Amino acid sequence: MAQWFGLPWSLWIGVFVCCTGLIAGICLAVLDWIGTKQLDEEARKQMESKPIRLADLKSFPSSYWYLIVMLTCFYSSVIPFVSNATKFFQDRYGYSKTDASYINGAVYDVSLLAPILGKIMEKLDCHGIVGMTAALLTIPAYLTLAYVSQVSPLVMSIWIGVTFNCNAIILWQVMMSMIPPTSYGTAAGLASSSMGIGMGLSALVVGTILGHEEEKDVDVRLQKYRYMLLMFACLSAVSFISAVFMNVSDIRSECNINRRLRKGKTSPERNGSETDPLVSDDKSINKM
Repeated sequence: MAQWFGLPWSLWIGVFVCCTGLIAGICLAVLDWIGTKQLDEEARKQMESKPIRLADLKSFPSSYWYLIVMLTCFYSSVIPFVSNATKFFQDRYGYSKTDASYINGAVYDVSLLAPILGKIMEKLDCHGIVGMTAALLTIPAYLTLAYVSQVSPLVMSIWIGVTFNCNAIILWQVMMSMIPPTSYGTAAGLASSSMGIGMGLSALVVGTILGHEEEKDVDVRLQKYRYMLLMFACLSAVSFISAVFMNVSDIRSECNINRRLRKGKTSPERNGSETDPLVSDDKSINKM
């Protein structure tokens, strides 16, 4: 973008995008406030969050904690990879800085397909298994980049982008299927905090591997990048193992995150369809 429009205009476009997001957030808050006003007193009480205590964290299901480990390890591999992949593509494949940036950006460009991926996952209705599969498929992508130069890095970037978007799509829906509504905020905060700490620590380790000063010998630099990619593959492996435990725990209980596998199990009220009304009418309440 800077090459086409110049740096000042690129920055102004970024400002415009941020302002658009701010306006959208304000509109969402207003709509939420209007919607809350239209609810009856009982529905408002159900929406209110109770003060959380540390003891309440023990009530969170084990599948939630496996989800935290899974996402923390997964994000700790993908985000630092994107941060360092541009220089790696230059050294490994001889691309210019601009071309390497284009290829690296494909990880996020796959987000254009997010609505299609979301529709596919909605049809599958096995979010836990999708997340586990995404973590597993990320491992060969890192190993291919580390040891197989014949494969196009663009293919690997798109590959990682698809797995990244799959986990990003299922993240909040899976979490809300596990946690009581009154604890959504706490659960989301713990997840965000864990992922942030994980990405920060991963970036520190990557910095230690690559070193403070760039090596003049390309072969030495490539060897360090291999160590980095091996670390990302290991993180993805831990993410996969955690996802396996998460799915086993879920299948043994109520299949909240793999509803297609549910066999005659009663679904908790909070796990209804996304298209169900937020507040039931009086007749449905009486039937209950």
